[in-house]
Amino acid sequence: MLTHALVGDVVEESQLSTGRRSQGLFHAANTFMQKSTSGLGVFTAGLLVAFVGLAPGIDPRSIDPAIPLQLALVYVPLLLGLYIGGAMLLFFYRIDRTKHEANLEQLRIRSGESEYSAEISAKT
Repeated sequence: MLTHALVGDVVEESQLSTGRRSQGLFHAANTFMQKSTSGLGVFTAGLLVAFVGLAPGIDPRSIDPAIPLQLALVYVPLLLGLYIGGAMLLFFYRIDRTKHEANLEQLRIRSGESEYSAEISAKT
């Protein structure tokens, strides 16, 4: 949910720099990234299961007790690294409330709509 909210702010920032409103492109790119992440996640899970030696169709009672431990020792650090890496990417997001409101005001000025008329239209 957080990234979907951020995309709208990025669209307005982009519109200020390029003069074009490309929300469809940004939302499509966001959806593509989510689908790519899902696909890579399934692929990585398959590699991880193969790496620890789990064969398809194996009886769970016959699994070597060391395999779940080995799986956890690989999976947990990998998962933590990905979560921390993803969270660190948010440090590059520089649009705060003040900048967002300034962007909106700049877009209103460029479109010829004053702050007063924007407030009037918001109240009606």
